[in-house]
Parts: sequence; C-alpha cells; structure tokens
Amino acid sequence: ELKHRIAGCILSDNKKRYKFYRMYERCYKLFNRRDTQKVGCISMYYYMDTEIWQRKWFDGMQMMKFEDTEIAGPIQYDSILRQSFGDYMTPAMAPSQHGDVFFDLEHDYREYYNGMRSFSQEDCIL
Repeated sequence: ELKHRIAGCILSDNKKRYKFYRMYERCYKLFNRRDTQKVGCISMYYYMDTEIWQRKWFDGMQMMKFEDTEIAGPIQYDSILRQSFGDYMTPAMAPSQHGDVFFDLEHDYREYYNGMRSFSQEDCIL
C-alpha cells in the first residue's frame, strides 16, 4: 500500500526520520487541546480509524488485574477495546504485527541494522 511505502522511505533514512519526528512533534503540540470530544492515537497512522475514541471514556481510572499485576486503566476500557479490536474477548489466531522472528546468536544485530549482513525468508522462524 502506498502509505506504507512512503513511511518506509521516510523512516529508513536517519535524517528524514529525525525531520519527520520533529515535524510530528510540532503538529502534535499545536492540537493538544482539552476541549475536544474525541481523543486518539496518531502515531500509528494505519490504525487511525479505530484509535479515535470518545474523551469521556477516559474520564476516570481504576486499578485492574492483568495477569500477575495490577495496572491503572480507564473505567470505560471495554468501549475502548471494542472499538480498537472488535470482539477482543474471543481469542483469535492472527499474524504478528512485527514480522517474522529471526535469531542469529553468532552476529551482532547492528550488522543487520546497518546493512552489513542480510538474511532471507528461509532464515526466519515461522
């Protein structure tokens, strides 16, 4: 999809990435208002249609048990999760959003990151 290719081009170059994030920060500060009816996550651009919520859903917080710990969460967490993920209470087999898993215990990860080393699809654990 075009927006993924554009983001990939911007974010793969360190200078472009820095410039992009500085512009993003300036825009974010311009619109950080408290008198809106909606709030949202704008950093994950491909999820924007599901990550704009009613501000009132965040009006109160409560402590909730999550696995072996307690965390603070919005009182209207169910509304937020249903809008973002649909039927979030039903387990689903879904692909990872992070891509394939690749382990190389013999080489420093920076060799891959800096392009000095590459891997093929066959190297990935599926």
